[in-house]
Amino acid sequence: MSNVFAFGTAEPRRITKPGCTGMSAVRIHSDPDEGLVVVELRFEPGGEMDEHRVDHPILFIVTSGSGQAWVNGEPTEIGAGESVYWPQDTLHKVSAGESGMVAIAVEYAIKDVE
Repeated sequence: MSNVFAFGTAEPRRITKPGCTGMSAVRIHSDPDEGLVVVELRFEPGGEMDEHRVDHPILFIVTSGSGQAWVNGEPTEIGAGESVYWPQDTLHKVSAGESGMVAIAVEYAIKDVE
C-alpha cells in the first residue's frame, strides 16, 4: 500500500449538506484507527460553510484564493499561505471571496487516554 495521496487534480465531490453552498471536496486521507481525516475543500466564489460546531479540533490551511473564517462569531480575513485552528466544540464558519478558495482541512479525532 502506498502512502502517497493525490489531491489538487482529483475530481471533487459536490457537498450537498444543509448549510454548505458552492463547495466540493476531495478526501486525501482517512484512517479511523489514527483518528485523522484530511480533506481538500474547494469553494466557488461566494461559497460558504454555515456556522457550526464539531466534537474534534480542525486545522484549516488555505492553499489558494481568499475569504473569511469565523471563530466564535468573530470574522477574520484569510488567504493563501494562512491557516486557522478551531479547537474542539468551537463555533466556526468559512466563506470564500470573489476568486474562490481552496483549503486543506485536517480533522483530529479526540481519543480517550487511559
